[in-house]
Amino acid sequence: MPQVQAAPLLTLRGVPVLLGVAVLLTWPMVLGAAAYVFADTPSYLNGGARIWDVLTSFAEAIARIGGDGPVAASDDALADLSVNARGQSTTGRSFLYSFFAFATVSFGGAFALAVAQGFLVLLVAAALIGPEALARPKRLAAGTAFVVLASSLPWYADYVMPDVLAAVPILFGALLVSRFALLSRSQQVTVTAVTAFAAASHYGHGPLMFGIAALAVGVQLVRRSLTLSVILAALAVVAFAPLANVTASTAVLKEASLAPKRLPILLARSLEDGPARWYLEEACPEADLAFCEVFDDQVPSNVGMFLWTPEGIDDITPAQLDAIRAEEFTILRRAFLRYPVQQTVSLLGNSALQIVRVGLDEHRAAGPIGDDMQYRDPAGSTGAALIGAFDDILPWTTLLGALPLLALALAGRLDGVQLRILALTLAGLVLNALIFGGLSAPVDRYQARVIWVLPFLSALFLAAAEFRPAAAARGSAPRRSLRSSRPD
Repeated sequence: MPQVQAAPLLTLRGVPVLLGVAVLLTWPMVLGAAAYVFADTPSYLNGGARIWDVLTSFAEAIARIGGDGPVAASDDALADLSVNARGQSTTGRSFLYSFFAFATVSFGGAFALAVAQGFLVLLVAAALIGPEALARPKRLAAGTAFVVLASSLPWYADYVMPDVLAAVPILFGALLVSRFALLSRSQQVTVTAVTAFAAASHYGHGPLMFGIAALAVGVQLVRRSLTLSVILAALAVVAFAPLANVTASTAVLKEASLAPKRLPILLARSLEDGPARWYLEEACPEADLAFCEVFDDQVPSNVGMFLWTPEGIDDITPAQLDAIRAEEFTILRRAFLRYPVQQTVSLLGNSALQIVRVGLDEHRAAGPIGDDMQYRDPAGSTGAALIGAFDDILPWTTLLGALPLLALALAGRLDGVQLRILALTLAGLVLNALIFGGLSAPVDRYQARVIWVLPFLSALFLAAAEFRPAAAARGSAPRRSLRSSRPD
């Protein structure tokens, strides 16, 4: 008797379905006749172009081995990754995502990147969709249509940024506490590989992945359901990003770093909230800090001023920026010891605000991305009008999409597996708000890019739910589900 497939959509037969849904997710881009970008978009694309140049330089050098030319890539090519055209130090972006975005956009424009990002996310989401949900295709199709048309997912899949991949660690954590052991070996490898890439696509995704993986392993350990496959998968997704960053930074930038050329965002957040600014105003210019040498007693007072203006770090030398990066945590530690209550209150306050902020306030409609990896303003305003319209309704559609979860929970319709998935997801949303809103800044996109997971779970659980009358249920044989057929 053939074994029941745990995740029927995560198969060769299911790939065309997932790819079709990924194409449907591009409707905001198609309808708006625009690419959706952010101020950081050129940094990723240009970084990918520079990485391509470096790889090409290495390939040419290898091809010349035994000839008259040099056998190694020039240091100039490597330096291009860390210094811009003005000779200033560039801020770091994920090497992997930068190259992925550049290669995809070069191949098929922003549309190809949107399809690729949506498809990767759907691969992990599909691992949660078992035959019990597919047994009611009309319900599942209706729920999927809501997610595709009314949730934040299509807007962030279409974003020329790594934002949508932040949802993958949450989906993977939900998988670890539920049906990961039911997947075939190839399915386990697939979702683990996609999740590892997602965790490495942004410097903030790594800490998010670590927290979620630790929580998932802890849950399974308490339940005495921890398996070797879960342990290995958790270790793989947590270790990949730091190993990739250290390897790339050592090879390219000649320095080992977990977050190469990162922005000092944590320091910027504390400057705006007060504690770091108050400490530095007291300590500078006498303190033995590179920050004090650069700014003297003119301490920047907010995130934008510090990170992106000439009055901040935008116009300082590469050596000065490296020195400020190196002492960031020293300043933060001293500021916390001086103002522990204020720093804690600001962290928790920003995190709480981030949990409820959902929208498209940092989306910008742009024209096609050119060969120079720069975008232009679109000829029309349809994309901008769509952003404005959906920015107003996304909080309400998100709430509407999440209400079935509350109703099912209150009615006692969620089994133990579903409750674990929901609990892990909610914990992931809180952790996301803490890392990105609390430590960076509360903005709409940080929560909107992951909040669509709640409507997705509503669609999944509604499709799997039994709604037969109690009398009919008692009078019929119990239905065997995949969840009860094998231990998870």
